Amino acid sequence: MTAEELIRNASVNGAAAALNGGSLLLREGTTTRLTFALKATAFLAASGGSALLDVASPDMTATAVSSATVALDNYQFRTSADALALSGDVGALESGAEIEMNHPNVVIGDVVDMVDYELTQPAAA
Repeated sequence: MTAEELIRNASVNGAAAALNGGSLLLREGTTTRLTFALKATAFLAASGGSALLDVASPDMTATAVSSATVALDNYQFRTSADALALSGDVGALESGAEIEMNHPNVVIGDVVDMVDYELTQPAAA
């Protein structure tokens, strides 16, 4: 099956709307180390089957609430009702992880800025 851009954009916009006002958790195993609050409109409108996370004005930052003993290795997007919506892997820069960090070994008090995240619906399933 191949989805055309119109359908891909609708799919991404629907998924993005479910995340409005939710949160992005960066975790080590099952332990949450960082929590980003998502805006009321979390993502920009989809184009080309992708939507960018709105990280500007105000910037998205989070402060580590505890230290990672190894490194952050996974993330969860949660809805405003705290339901799990999306999850994936976290790794160091150039690791190929879905979210790459220049410092995944966070320690308590570290402030982390979210630079970008792109939600994408591929054309081929």
